[in-house]
Amino acid sequence: MIDDCDVFHEGDWDADCDVDRQDMRGFQECYRGPDIGMGSICRFVFDFDDDDDGDLKDFATFQTRLGTSPTGCP
Repeated sequence: MIDDCDVFHEGDWDADCDVDRQDMRGFQECYRGPDIGMGSICRFVFDFDDDDDGDLKDFATFQTRLGTSPTGCP
């Protein structure tokens, strides 16, 4: 049965229900800088401010979520 943790979301790139340094690799792959669009999965996981780019604002939010579990995870 698929639960909410079987999808990538809220900084959890590897869908293991925690945001940790393993997810940093995903952010590095998605980081493009301001005003440069990102792919749909990257946007869904790491575009915390919904402005269609992966920049330092998104990185700052990612850092605050390190050590947390995304909404809906046990």
